[in-house]
Amino acid sequence: MKEVILFIFSTFFILSLNARPVDALSLVADAGAGSRVDVSRRIPVSQNNQQVKFRTIEKEFQSNRKERGILVIYDAAEWARAWNEIHANQTPQPALPPIDFSRSMVIIAFQGEKPTGGYEISIERITRVGNNLRVTLRDTRPGRNCEVTQALTSPYHIIETAKFNGKIISQKYNTVNQCLK
Repeated sequence: MKEVILFIFSTFFILSLNARPVDALSLVADAGAGSRVDVSRRIPVSQNNQQVKFRTIEKEFQSNRKERGILVIYDAAEWARAWNEIHANQTPQPALPPIDFSRSMVIIAFQGEKPTGGYEISIERITRVGNNLRVTLRDTRPGRNCEVTQALTSPYHIIETAKFNGKIISQKYNTVNQCLK
């Protein structure tokens, strides 16, 4: 499967159950053969940017949550609420993975409800940029030639990372899977 990056950046909103201050990075780009990329706002790239480690807890294509967005979770009660919402339609419901919220936080990226299979959301990397944490997401959709499941899907990606008390910024890029016939 050949993956083509469209270089279309867009804002991906961050939501938090406990209303912590978050910010969304607004990037706009023009794509095409030999095109230029016109970015309206840039995050400075410097030697001080640090890659932040994270581990995937779960990445699936079916969630009970239909809205697009990012959820940042800082405590066990919020974690249990989010896990139960995601898995509300499953019987039996999978066990809640344990998280030490004194040292960690959970970030969940939701792609929202999609009309077919072939969609995917991925947290690609997390970078500390000054006093901010930048979460880079890859939003994938199927190309025209892809054979996909004809059922509603709702992709999501859940990760655990070190606790962070500053602003969290998201950056998303879109990709299209070009399936060969």
